[in-house]
This record gives sequence, structure tokens and C-alpha cells, in this order.
Amino acid sequence: MRIFLILLLSVWMLQAEAVRLAGGTARITFTQSKTVPAQINFKRSAPEEEAFINAFKNSYNLGEQTTFNLAKKESDALGFIHKRLDQYYKGIRIADVQYILHIRDGRVEKANGLAVSDLNVDVTPRLTEKEALAKALQAINADTYMWELKANEKFVKKLRQDPKATYEPKGELLLTSGTQPRLAENYHLVYRFDVYAAQPYSRNWVDVDAHTGEIVNIISRIETGDVNGVGNTPYYGSKDIVVSDGVFPSVKSAYWHLDTFNAHGGTDSSWWCADPALGTNGGYGNTWYKILDSDPVTLTGNTITLTFYQRYKMETPGGEPDGYDGWDGANVRISTDDGQTWTVLTNPTPAYGAGSLYSFGYEHGEGEGIPGWVGENTNWHQTTFDLSAYAGQTVRIRFAFASDPATSTADGNSDWFGWQVDDIIISNATDTLFANTGQNATMTPRNYEVFIAGNYRLREAGRAGVFTFDMKNGTSYSLATDFVDEDSVFTTSNAEAGVSAHFGIEKTYDYYLTKHNRNSFDNKGSSLVSYVHYDDSYFNAFWNGEFMTYGDGTGNATPLTTVDICGHELTHGVTGTSANLIYQYESGALNESFSDVFGTAIEFYTLGSDANWLIGEDVGTFRSMSNPAQFGDPDTYKGTGWVTGSSDNGGVHTNSGVQNKWFYLLSEGGSGTDDNGRAYTVNGIGIDKAAQIAYRNLTVYLQPSSQYADARLGSINAAIDLYGENSAEFHSVVDAWNAVGVYYPSLTASMYVDADSLLFLAETNVSSDTAMVSVINYGLDTLTVTDIRLAANKFSILNMPELPQKLSYQNSINLQVVFTPDTEGSVLDSIYIIGSDTTNSPEKVVLKGRGFVVNLPKNGTLYAVTANSTLFSVSDDGLGTSIGNSGTFDQYYGLAINPDNGELVSLYPSGSSSKLVRINTFDGEGHGSVDLDFVLVRSFDFDPVSGDIYAISYTNGRLYRADATNGESQTIGSTGVRRSQGMAIHPTSGKLYAVDNGGNLYSVDKSNASATLIVTLDRSDIRDLAFDAEGRLLALAGSDGSDVVRIHIGSGETELIGNTGQTDGVGLAVSGATTVSVENPSVAAPLHYELNQNSPNPFNPSTVIRYSLEKSGFVRLTVFDITGKKIVSLVNENQKAGVYQVTFNAEKLANGIYYYRLESGTFSRTLKMLLIK
Repeated sequence: MRIFLILLLSVWMLQAEAVRLAGGTARITFTQSKTVPAQINFKRSAPEEEAFINAFKNSYNLGEQTTFNLAKKESDALGFIHKRLDQYYKGIRIADVQYILHIRDGRVEKANGLAVSDLNVDVTPRLTEKEALAKALQAINADTYMWELKANEKFVKKLRQDPKATYEPKGELLLTSGTQPRLAENYHLVYRFDVYAAQPYSRNWVDVDAHTGEIVNIISRIETGDVNGVGNTPYYGSKDIVVSDGVFPSVKSAYWHLDTFNAHGGTDSSWWCADPALGTNGGYGNTWYKILDSDPVTLTGNTITLTFYQRYKMETPGGEPDGYDGWDGANVRISTDDGQTWTVLTNPTPAYGAGSLYSFGYEHGEGEGIPGWVGENTNWHQTTFDLSAYAGQTVRIRFAFASDPATSTADGNSDWFGWQVDDIIISNATDTLFANTGQNATMTPRNYEVFIAGNYRLREAGRAGVFTFDMKNGTSYSLATDFVDEDSVFTTSNAEAGVSAHFGIEKTYDYYLTKHNRNSFDNKGSSLVSYVHYDDSYFNAFWNGEFMTYGDGTGNATPLTTVDICGHELTHGVTGTSANLIYQYESGALNESFSDVFGTAIEFYTLGSDANWLIGEDVGTFRSMSNPAQFGDPDTYKGTGWVTGSSDNGGVHTNSGVQNKWFYLLSEGGSGTDDNGRAYTVNGIGIDKAAQIAYRNLTVYLQPSSQYADARLGSINAAIDLYGENSAEFHSVVDAWNAVGVYYPSLTASMYVDADSLLFLAETNVSSDTAMVSVINYGLDTLTVTDIRLAANKFSILNMPELPQKLSYQNSINLQVVFTPDTEGSVLDSIYIIGSDTTNSPEKVVLKGRGFVVNLPKNGTLYAVTANSTLFSVSDDGLGTSIGNSGTFDQYYGLAINPDNGELVSLYPSGSSSKLVRINTFDGEGHGSVDLDFVLVRSFDFDPVSGDIYAISYTNGRLYRADATNGESQTIGSTGVRRSQGMAIHPTSGKLYAVDNGGNLYSVDKSNASATLIVTLDRSDIRDLAFDAEGRLLALAGSDGSDVVRIHIGSGETELIGNTGQTDGVGLAVSGATTVSVENPSVAAPLHYELNQNSPNPFNPSTVIRYSLEKSGFVRLTVFDITGKKIVSLVNENQKAGVYQVTFNAEKLANGIYYYRLESGTFSRTLKMLLIK
């Protein structure tokens, strides 16, 4: 055992990063910043303060323009002076950044915090303080400010005993990164103002960019009205709690959400006011009042309209009391005072269905005469409001939905899906002023809260916000209400469980803040929300990633709201926002264990000597920390009771017993024998120290997939950080892990390969992306790797190392593996790795590869894709035949053929870009290609000559051009063609055509994006356009994109070719010429010269080239290779006016791109063709 400890200590010393700094030897740690250490520890020769500051600045590129000024100084019982230093750059303070010096006997033994290096900011303001203040006041937009009221100005002078005191803001120049990471490139020079508003009441720090006038950040300074209260609990008697008086903090609820359910247009998402858990597909509950508010929008210009699409299904009017003609309903409102007051917009087209809704008027207290839509209109339809009366004002728009206390989706009306809206547009005669087509940005969903009667309730604005609600033994969170009381003493039997949870969460918050300086579960001050009295006889409590829920236990007699259970559930939130341990198998067991660990620590913190080591003892004990085996849980790693199967997510509630026992032994000490027969003795260090080590392990060292071995290593790190490398605490940590059978890392060499198998996908004759296999030594002895070899040499290792290789602890060999298939299909191989670890050697890594090809479209074939990425072909009579699904990409927009290689491609919307997807026409499989720098595009095509991609934005009509080889994109301009789902480029003229959702067909100039209306088609449901090689314009059409039509550009008439039988078609493309709806050939002379695209293209070995001559004359038709070298003259003679075709045979030529040029008189045109053998 002693040898083990010496070896372990030596390893940890070797792992430390030591540097020379200010004449001393320092160990440094980097976290957020990779350029400035988060912590510096001096083991010997600690420097004096001035020497440290100078060395710190010089070593970490802080520069001579950085200075540090003392902000605060404190002393402690250990003889340390802690100095908090503010960082300044060129004399300007950097907001919200401090570095802390821990000084003893005049020398800096440790320093930690955050400092910013590499700053390069212009600190000369371009705005005056007065100009910046105007921007700040515009952002707050209050009716009245405190300094505008003489009584307030008089009061502040008396309060501060200063005749010059004022509430009028004075700007302080600061450097801040706002809400962005604290990296040098994110810093702004700002004026910070303390803006104190009287009506509506608010107080905020407002940071205004001193160069641009933009608002960088707004920070609230208001603390709301908490009061001290008292309440009875079922387990601890009467306890002091904090409750709310007349100033109620509020919890945001978001039943308005984006959802793909029956979304407008069949793609993307629409706003939906519904709980997806209700009814058949989702719906609404009783007493709802849900709102969706827009960001502010300034209504410039004249003839201003609000349009949006909507569909709804809710309660049908009938039987209302006098004064009302509808029950549940929805309407649209407008605010001209930044949301303080709202007016219902009237006279929509189509009109409201009711003039006075009971839900808004009676249930939610707005009175009679509130109109709204009622009943059902399940088809998406456009609605319009005239906002011209609000011209010149800045407004917000609200979509409001309300229901009465009975008859909703929750009451069995399973198909009442609520209300959906989409494509919200505010525009004037020429410009779009606001647009939201189903994005979180610019719209905010909220719950309009109506409080039940009562002067006090279990809500606290302090402690980050503590909210406790009563579910009344139901399961719908939307129906939860406040616990209320007429005074601040909550004594009713129903309130006891609420008081207990409220008390438990308050104490949990206090524990984390007091013991670990953690502000709420996420350390970001998020609200703590609890729902009590969940379901009937529900014997459990849980954390769902957002809030806590507590059942009342068997017979509703034992609410699960004890302090340790509250602490347990909230700690799941701590874990989820730190290590985020995956909730299965070992990582899940650690997740559960940390909740038990801190639930118990919180119980001891709250109850003192009345606490114990049982979990849930007040409601029926679940587990024991001191003796896990008492309840069938293991106290040894992979020992008796260890769950090896998949039940309970891999035994998360059982295998947690191992770390639980470790924490008990670390706190209290003990001796015994583990399940492996090894005797142990552990000296306890007390629960506070044990919890400090566990907390640092959880929040600093572990990550989502951490295992018990990682927990051992992380807690050893934490003990060294907190108490020293050879401290009693460190030895107790190691002894406690040995006592529960977690011996890893081993004393001997331990070879670990991080992959059992690797999967590769690559195009034939093209190398795959490089995959990595790491060979790691997790033992304390040196590992010697003697052999690495491929069994069949069907894969390649790019960086085969020279062997043998010696690896110390945690060192590794990283093998780069690639796959280059020469044929289509699957390939197997293996890597064998042999080393000095006889237990784990040899290791085998299975390599699985699949080669694929992208087969080109068949000539003369019409192809289409659906929104869910299914490819189908279309016959001459319009019937669609499914070819196959992408397999990888779940959404497509548009379809086109790349003229450079003949491949069929579509677009996949991928976050902030669009990915070009190559489609195999044999099976529909999609393979990702380049990313294009544009979004919200539903139509695109290739230029037949340049090969560039052109695309039009669906929302704003911008025309983009992109390089298909590297994805580089540029915006050409605005076409004014909005809601365009279809565009195509003529194969010979290169002219771009686009259609909007009104059936208007435009010609678009590709050089400047100017659009010219050609004709309004006889149908407005065009989905996509495509030209065939002969210049015939085809389209997908219909509300579900199932029709294929021929468009006659001159007349605007559409000719139905047939119905594909496929739904939700979004893209159409043609390879070569088609035979669908061919017109009678004309015997008249051509009206102009024309050179058509060869057909087929690509071709092998021959292809047909057609051309038209307006006049008789000498004609040359010549073929060149890609270098410009002449290959053959196909025509070199006088010809009469007419239409001609010639066959070009390339049987003896190599694969590649070739050009052909037609010359006659002054006419000259060149096109390219692709030979693929």
C-alpha cells in the first residue's frame, strides 16, 4: 500500500505543468483562457506582489498598457490577505473581470481569476456622453424617469447627504464583452449608465457602444418584494421561509413553441400554442392565457399591413351567458408603449368569428367585447390587418389565446389542436418591416399569469427566484396554481407539502451558495421551480431538466418533499449544467450518486445532529449511504449487487452505491473488507471536506461519459487542489476508493484502445475522412507497444509509428486511419496492437468500410424529391416512381443537375448554411458535399456555362451566387420575388426564371438581381421549376407538390402532365430532353440563332448537338478540349436557314470536359459537355 501511494504521488507531480515565474517555481492551470492561467500556485520562492504583477503581465501578453487596481481586500484566519484586483487597459476598467491575489507574509502564494490578454481596442469614444445617453434612454423607453420628478431629486440629495446628488445618469467608460465570451476580440468600449425609470418602474445598467451607439448589454438592478414568512411542514414542524407579497415574481411558460406538426407549407416549423402531450397530437388546457409577442418594430411608410397564416381548432360557440358569444378563442393585439398596454386589433380579413369571448372577458377579467377567432378553420389561410393608423410608431404585436375553465383538449376533445400561426409579415408598400417565418428570433412566447386570490404566496424573488406550485394531484403543469395565504403564515394541511418543498429548495440554494459559491443549479442564477402534489399516490420525485416535481407518496400521505430529496433532485440540475453525466450505466450511476451525496450533505447542513445517512427516511428509506448492501446496492465496484444489464438505465439507482459508500467512508471513516477480499482502513475527514472534494470533482474534472475510474482520478485531483499532494485528505480519498474496489488506474502498465471498431464511408477511389484510434496507457508503469499491424491491408494507417514505443501514464499513440475503396460495397479489416500489458494485449480494432458511387441521371428522365428527402422519377404521363430515401439527410429543398459533372443534387438546410447533397439516382442515397453560405433558400439551379449555383431566399427574395466546388457565396441583390419555391435557368440562353407563391413568373437578371414580371400563371401553387434540354419549362405544382405541369411562358397557361402520386414534392430536375407534352414540330424557319445543349449530357460515347440558323450562311461547329486545343470540326460549310443536328462520337477520346462552338455570321456561342466512360 505504501509503495502504491509513493508511485501515485510521483505520477501526479510529473503531470503538473511547472514554470518559472517572478523568480519562483509555479504550477499553472488554464481553464477558460488558453493564454492567461486561471490559477497559479507557488510551491517555493513565492514572489512579492509587485514582482508577481510585473512577471504576470510580461509572461502572459498583458502588455504595458494593462494595469491592476485594488478593488477589495479581505483577511482570513489562516493569515492570508485576499486582494481582488480590477484590470485596466489604457486607463479604462475592464468590466466584470478580476484577478485575486492570495498573500501571506507579504508574498503571493497563489493567484486565480480571469484576466484578458491581447487586447487591441480603440479607447477613444466617437459618441459623446450625451449622444450615448440618448441611445440608452431609447432602449429603456420609459414614460417618466426618476430625475424628471423634483420630489425624487430632492429625496436622493437627502438620502445621500450630498447637495449635488442626482438620479440623472452619468456615463462611465468601460471595456466589456457584453454577453459574449471574455475573449479579446469580443470587447467593446462602452458608456455604462445607471438608468432609473419611474414609470414603468425599472432600474438597469445600460452599456452603449461608444463607437457605434449599439446597445451591448442591459443589466437589471431591481430586487423585488420578498417578505419573511412561516409555514408548517409535514416533517420538520414550523419553519421560517421567504414568500412574496404584492410584488409577484413570475415564471415564464412557453406553450407557444415552434413545432413541425402540420407546419405551414409542409416543411420547417410553425408557431403553435399547444401542449404536445395533450390530445391526439397536442392541444390546450383549461384557463389558459398564452401570448406570443413580437420584438419592437417601427412602422415606416404608408399603407402598412400585418399578414400571417393561421389554422386553429378550439371550442365552438354556443350557450354562452349574456354579454358573450364565444368561449375559447384567439386574437391579435398591438402595443405602442413597449408592451405596457395592449389594444385588440379589429377588422381582420377574414373577420373574427366572435365579438365577445368569455375566456378573455370573464375568466381573465378583461370584460365584455373582446373579439376573436373561434371554432375551427383547419386549413392554413392568410389573415390581414391594416396597421396604417399606427404609421410612424414603434409597436409590438401579440398573438393571444385564452380558454375558459372547462371543455378543452384536456377534457377529451382530442383533436382540438389549439392555434398555429406562421409567416408573420409586417410591410409597407415597398419594404418588409418585420418577418418571422418560424424562427425563435424576434418572437417571445410567454404565459400571461392571472393570480388566484391571496395576499402571500410561495414565491421568492431572492435566491435566484424560488417558485412552488400546487398541482392538486393532477398531472397537467398548466393547471398548477399558487399556494396562497391571507397572511405570511402558511398553516393549512394542503400547504404543508408546498412549504416543505419551498423550505427544502431554499436550504438547497443556501447550501450551494454558502459552501460552494454556486448561484442556483446552473451557477447562472436561474429560477428554482417546484411542482408539489403531483398525480394521485405518486411515490417519486424527479428533475426534468427544468424544474422539480414531487408526488405525495402512497395514499397521498407522505409527500416526497424532504430536505434530502429536494437536495437530491436539484443536484441533478447541478450535474446537468456541469459534468452533464449521461444517465446510463456507470456515468448514470455517478449522476445518481452525486445527487445522493449532496442531498445528504444538504440534510446535514440544514438539520445538523438530526440528519442521518439514509435517503428518504421520512417517507420510506430508498438507500443507505453507510451500508448500501442493506437495500441490495453494491458497496464494491462490480461486486455483490452490481447490475450488469440494461434495466434501470444500466443500474443507475443501484450501482450508485459504490460512490455513496466512498463518500460515507471519506466523511466518517471506517474499516472492513471489500467484496474482493481486500481489507481497508479509511480515516474520515468530515462531511464538509468530503463534499468540497466531491463538488470540485463533479464541476471541474468530470465530463458526460466519465466512468468510476474517472471519478477516482478527478477526486484525487480535487483533493490535491484543495488540501495538497501529500495531505491527509488526499490519502483518505485514495484509501476510500480502494475500499470500494475502484483501484484504477492500476500500478502496472494498462493498455487501453479507445475504439472497438471504426466505420468508414467513402466514394470509390476517394479517401475517406481520417479516423483516429488512440492507444493509451492508464497504468502507472511504463507501457511498451511492440507491434501494430493491419490484418488484410485494406485500410491505411497514415502515421505508423516507429516501434517499440514507450508510453508513460496517460500518454498515447494516435493512429490516423483512412479508407480508399476501389469498388462499391463493404470491406472488413482489423488493427492488431501488441504491448507489454499481457492482460489487455493484443488489442483488436475492427475496421468496417463501405464504398459508394454516385450514379448519374438517365438521359431524358424527369426526377423529383420530396421534403423528407425521397427521390422519385416521373414517367411521360406524370406518374412518380419512388427510387429511395437519402438515408442521412431528413430534409431537401430544390433539385438540379450539376453541369460540371452531371450529378443530381439538392439542398439540405443545415443551421446557418445550406449543404449541397449529391444524390445517387439508382437508390436515392444522399452524400453531403460543400456548405453554401446562405439560408432560408427553397429554390436553386446551376448556370449551364459557368457552373455557378444561383439561389433565391424564400423570405426576403435575395439572389445568391455560389461556387459549387468550394461553397464560397455572395449576395447579388434583392429580386423582390418573395416566397419563391421554384426557379430554373434556361439551358441555352442562361436566363433565370423564378416564380413566387402568387403564381407570378419573373425573369431575373443574374448580374444585378433585377426582376421583370413576365406573366401571371393560371395557378399559384407552383413548387419548383425545371427546364429540359430543349428549353421546355416544367414544374411541380399543387398544395402537396404532387402535380407535374408544363408551363407555356408566353400565355401563362399550365398544361397538366399528370399526378405523381407522391406528396410534398419540393424539387424537380430534368436530364436532357423529355418527351412529356411535346408540341408539334414547326416547319417555319427559326426566329433566331440558337445552340442547344448536347443530349445526352453526360454522354458515352456519342451525343447529339442541335442548332438553329436564322439565316443562310457559312457555318462552323467545332469541338475543343479543356485546354482549347481543337479536336474536330463537325460542320464547316454553307447551310440554309433551319434546324440541324449532328452526332459527335468520342469513342477514342478520354474522359473529361469538352467545349463546342457554333459560328455563323456575327453569331458565336460556346457550350460545354461531359464525357464519362
